[in-house]
Amino acid sequence: VISSEDEVTAKQIAIVLSASTWMQFIDPGHLQPLVRELIRIFHSKREEAGTKELGNVLGSLSRMNGRIIESDSDVLQDLFDAFLSKGSWQKRDLAQALNGCAKFNLALDSHVLLGVLDHYQAQEEATNTWFIGGLLWSIAKISKTKQLSGERVFDGTSEIFDNLLEEFVSTMKQNEDKCDAIHISQLFFGLAAGGKEKLSHKNLKAVLLKLQSLAERGRCNSQALANTLGNLRSLSKHRVNAFDEETLEIIEDLFTRFLKRRCKMNEVAQALSAITELGIKIDRETVERVERSFAQAQQEASDFYKTKFAWSEEVLRKSIDKQIQQQHREKKFPRGSARRKGKGNGRKGTRKEEELYDVMGYM
Repeated sequence: VISSEDEVTAKQIAIVLSASTWMQFIDPGHLQPLVRELIRIFHSKREEAGTKELGNVLGSLSRMNGRIIESDSDVLQDLFDAFLSKGSWQKRDLAQALNGCAKFNLALDSHVLLGVLDHYQAQEEATNTWFIGGLLWSIAKISKTKQLSGERVFDGTSEIFDNLLEEFVSTMKQNEDKCDAIHISQLFFGLAAGGKEKLSHKNLKAVLLKLQSLAERGRCNSQALANTLGNLRSLSKHRVNAFDEETLEIIEDLFTRFLKRRCKMNEVAQALSAITELGIKIDRETVERVERSFAQAQQEASDFYKTKFAWSEEVLRKSIDKQIQQQHREKKFPRGSARRKGKGNGRKGTRKEEELYDVMGYM
C-alpha cells in the first residue's frame, strides 16, 4: 500500500488501518513508523474519503496504543474536521468518530456536538450495544473535558441520555448474546454525564439484570463490576431517587458477586466506596470479607501497582468507617458501644471494632 501511494485509494488505506489484527504480528518498534505513514497517506486523501472511512479510521486509531500516534494530533484533528464537514453520517460512523475525538481530545464545539447527537437520534439505522456504549463513553469524556474549562454541555433538560438508554435496552434484547459487561460499564459511565436528566427506572433495571445474568454465567470480571458500581454512584449524584429499592437490591447482589472474584486494590476500594455512597449497608461479616479481599490484593500487587493506587487504602478506610457508623445506628453492634480511639468521646474502640479495623491498620 505504502509503495503505491499514488495509486492507492482512501478506502483501501482505511481498510488496512481498520483491520488492526495484522498489527499484533509486527514488532512495536517497526509498527509506529508504519502506522504513521499510513495515516499520512490517508490524511493526504481525506477529501476523497467518505464518512464511513473517516469514522472507521478514527475509531480504529483510538483503540491503538497511544504511543503509536501521539504526535499526530493536528493530522487527527484534520481527519475529524473532514468527517464533520461531510454531513449525512450514519450512526456507526458517528460513534466511531466521536470515540476518536474523545480519545485524542480533539476540538469540538458544544453546539456542534449537540447537533451531531440530534442527527444521530433522527437516524433509524440499527446498531448494537458495543456502538452505543462506546458512543456514551465518548460523550462523557468530551463533556468532562469541557467542564474542566468551565463549559457545561448538558443542562439536564434534554432527553438524549434517556433515549440512548432506551436504544441500548432495545438492541440488548434483540441480541442478548452480543451484549458484553464492558458495554454496560461504558453505558453507565456515559449516562452519568447527563446531570439531572431523568432516566427510565425500568430500563436501568433491565440493564442491571442483564449484568447480573452475565455475572452468574462468569462473563463479567472484577474490573467490569467495579467500574459499573463506580459509574452507578456517579450517575446517582445529581439525580434524586435515581434507583428504586428493587434496583438497589440488584446492585447489592452485584457487589456480593464482585467479592467472590479475585480483585485488585483499587477495584475493592472503588466498589465499596460506590455502594456506601449509594446508601447500601453491609453487615460485619461482609466488611470482614472486604478487608480480606483488599489485604490479599495488596499482598499480590507489585510495588509499582501499590504506589500507583496508594490512594485506594484511604478510600477503603473511609468507606469502612461509614459502614461501621451505619451499623451502630442500626444497632448491629451493641447499643452504646464505644467509638474508635481518638474519635468522639475518646474511649477505646470495642473488641468487635478492633477486629474489623485490624486488617486495615486502623487501631
